[in-house]
Amino acid sequence: MIDPRRPSALALLGLSASALLLGCGGDATQPASAIRPSFPLSITARGESREPLAGVQISLGAELLGTTDGHGLLRLELEGAEGDRAELGVVCPPSFASPASPLVVGLRHLSAASAPPSFEVECAATVRSFVVGISAEHGARLPILLLTEPIGQTDELGVAHVLVRAPSEENVSLTLDTRARPDLLPQNPTLTFVASDRAELLLLEQKFVEKKAPPPRRPRLQIPQQIGPRG
Repeated sequence: MIDPRRPSALALLGLSASALLLGCGGDATQPASAIRPSFPLSITARGESREPLAGVQISLGAELLGTTDGHGLLRLELEGAEGDRAELGVVCPPSFASPASPLVVGLRHLSAASAPPSFEVECAATVRSFVVGISAEHGARLPILLLTEPIGQTDELGVAHVLVRAPSEENVSLTLDTRARPDLLPQNPTLTFVASDRAELLLLEQKFVEKKAPPPRRPRLQIPQQIGPRG
């Protein structure tokens, strides 16, 4: 006769199986379908000259995922389902313009021997570098000022090359400082150019006229008054 208070062998087997699943880390509160796979990928940020660019922020919605390193590289793992598409926001560092559109990446599992997918983003520089050549006729050894800061000096032939950085479309004015040369005309002339949207070499020219010193004053001759014979 079977004792109804004693568990059957089938019930004991079910309890053992449940204990085994719990011991292996199973979570009875979370179905297996809720566990989302991850997809590794890498993003490389570059400037317009293809140089790696550090400090580029990558985000998903309002969440910052990371920032590119000194090699312009950021490695990520995104969660989702096979075939999903993620739109990643790209924020470039100061003096660079961020892309107008997000970076769209597809989530795909590649073969085990394949490297994770890689993507590139480009940041356009908003500040450009310009090499400015200056030719100043009769303007030897004149300081060159950007606003009020000296950035160079003409040589004994009145020639100089200076490096100027400025945002695109900005008016840039360079002054030839003639305070130590009052004999030159015009005094403190300004050379102006408009910064383009690309780095370039510019040539600016200025012609000075040297004021001639007035001739020395000749002494007036004193002619003795002729004294005639007295009558």
